[in-house]
Amino acid sequence: MFFRKALPTLVLALSTLLPLPVLAQAPTTAPAPTQTKPATKAPETAPKSKKSTTAQVNVNSSTEKELQQVKGIGAKTAKKIVAGRPYKSLEDLVTKKVMSAKQLETLKAQLAL
Repeated sequence: MFFRKALPTLVLALSTLLPLPVLAQAPTTAPAPTQTKPATKAPETAPKSKKSTTAQVNVNSSTEKELQQVKGIGAKTAKKIVAGRPYKSLEDLVTKKVMSAKQLETLKAQLAL
């Protein structure tokens, strides 16, 4: 009869002692990440554009590919420029309906005769 009364108390006492050895062990954590040098970012440079913004292109002697290097002139406009040659002035591009007056004003600094 003693064991029947004492058994639950004994089990309870033993169950509280069982986790103690587990706590005594070193904690298992993920290994610390190795320190690496922070990635150095290359200095940013302006993306190289195929379109030129500074050099002037001669509308009377340039090829279609050279004309297309001008920002604002695509393949269609370049073909129109070549087909409408020769030009006496840049305003001929408007009179021959190659481009609008607004386009000419935008591109005038990049075009030459």
